[in-house]
Amino acid sequence: MSKFIYNKTLIALNRLDKRQTFFQKKAYSLIHKLYVWSYTKANGYSPYSVEAMDEHDRYTDNQEYNARMSIDGGNYA
Repeated sequence: MSKFIYNKTLIALNRLDKRQTFFQKKAYSLIHKLYVWSYTKANGYSPYSVEAMDEHDRYTDNQEYNARMSIDGGNYA
């Protein structure tokens, strides 16, 4: 059931992406909270946790880290 809610919230968030009116902003906020809840219930971890990162996210983080290191040579580790 939570995967069904998760899929429907993704569709709703896609439709409310522009958030032009007050109602759309409030609906987006409510549906986003429902999305986080359903994602957590369906997968067992938060969409913001380390487990939710895929290979592309790790690659992008590594590229951003390399770019920062090459710009000013600082040690951010």
